[in-house]
Amino acid sequence: MMMAHSIRGETQGRQDARMQEGLDGPQVRSLLNAVRGGEVRAGDDGPQLFTLRPPPSGRISVESHDFRRPDRLGKEALRAIQTIQQRLAQELGQRLTGCLGSLVEFPAQSMEQTTWADYSDKLPRLTSFVLFRSKGFDTPFFFNLPPKVFYAMLDRLLGGGDQSDLVIPKREPTSIEKQIRAMLIKHMGEALTAAWSVLPTPGFQDESKVESDPKMAPGLAPNEVVVEVTFTFRMSGREGEVGLAIPIRALEPHLDGLVEVLSGGGGRLPDASQKRRLDQRLRTITVEGTAVLGSTSITLGELQSMAVGDVVDLDQEQPSFTVGGGAAWPMHVGNRGDRRIVRLGSST
Repeated sequence: MMMAHSIRGETQGRQDARMQEGLDGPQVRSLLNAVRGGEVRAGDDGPQLFTLRPPPSGRISVESHDFRRPDRLGKEALRAIQTIQQRLAQELGQRLTGCLGSLVEFPAQSMEQTTWADYSDKLPRLTSFVLFRSKGFDTPFFFNLPPKVFYAMLDRLLGGGDQSDLVIPKREPTSIEKQIRAMLIKHMGEALTAAWSVLPTPGFQDESKVESDPKMAPGLAPNEVVVEVTFTFRMSGREGEVGLAIPIRALEPHLDGLVEVLSGGGGRLPDASQKRRLDQRLRTITVEGTAVLGSTSITLGELQSMAVGDVVDLDQEQPSFTVGGGAAWPMHVGNRGDRRIVRLGSST
């Protein structure tokens, strides 16, 4: 009986506490009178906060926030990542064009921050879900190759024409199809490595097992934020979409270096051919070199009376050679035939 009385007492206490948290009768009537009297207008635009204990500052600024999609990256970081993805689109197009023998384009379509749960839920079944790992990143990158794109590439490799009907089977790939898919995935890993070569990170290697169901892949926590990049696949009149998910946890240690590297290039990454052209152009530019044998100071009167044949005493200083008024190198003066020559280095 004592135990039952104790339980009833605790229950009654919790009910009293809940009643104290709500509004009693006089408080409800007071709030209704305030609304009728115009002190509180229900039709005001913008968010409002009703409380029994208003803050001393008066009106509170309330902003809506979507906790499922927090913006973890700033504008500079997003621009840097977008530059990398543009480079990745070029690398994918070039490598797969050579592999498939047909013009392939992978323009970047969109980039957004989302959660892992939202990203994985909208992926199709029987897709090719690839994990690319690199020792320079804490978590893998996730690449989605949907059946529509994979079988379009497969049809091209097997001799299909531009107008041939594309058949997408509702089954797992066969062993031969998996071997061809592995070759395509290898090219994609090489494209990822080339696109991220601006950072001192090792290359990307794909997992030995490619999942057909994204939910079965060893992924991330449902609420973990990823950067989702969507590319448009175009080849001989065929189109599709491929996706790349990059966990922000993997990017955060590299964001400062990535922004610093790309900020000086105006958002463009020079490739090897551009670097060679720039180097060749710089080598053909002419600059002015000056050999300074010595110096002295004269008055304005001496300058006015100076004539051909006069002898000017120079200070006993080390002769030097300068380029464009920059740093001076010590030099040794000599003759070669009827021409004066200099040799860079100390005269001794």
